[in-house]
Amino acid sequence: MLNINFGKNNEILEACEPLYEYSWLIDRIRIHQKNGYNLENAVDKAVEEMPDDFIIKPFIIANRAEVKNMLFEEFDEKKYMNLFIEEGREEGRNERNKEVAADLLREGNMSASVIARISKLSEDNVRQLAISLGVSVL
Repeated sequence: MLNINFGKNNEILEACEPLYEYSWLIDRIRIHQKNGYNLENAVDKAVEEMPDDFIIKPFIIANRAEVKNMLFEEFDEKKYMNLFIEEGREEGRNERNKEVAADLLREGNMSASVIARISKLSEDNVRQLAISLGVSVL
């Protein structure tokens, strides 16, 4: 996988003019979004700023609606992937919390409420985990 963000892997971008121009366009859209524009307005502003000698400019302008839809899907996909990644992190934290609780349950010298506070699990979850491990809990 290659990073084609504007300013990265310049050799590749310089070797492929349309790819360079697309990278430039995406960079401008991101800049406008950081400056408070919503995605649709950021796309419009970036297209307006696109140099006239860009090979992709006539195509972008002639197919503006389709390009916007494609960009919305691309940006939404990134948002979805970020949510998916965060969900995975949360699942990982939950698994670590369960492992902590299981270790404490195996030691056998703490109450369910103390283990719940330490592991950030509910007392019910701690008790269910104890049952699944076949250990008793105070």
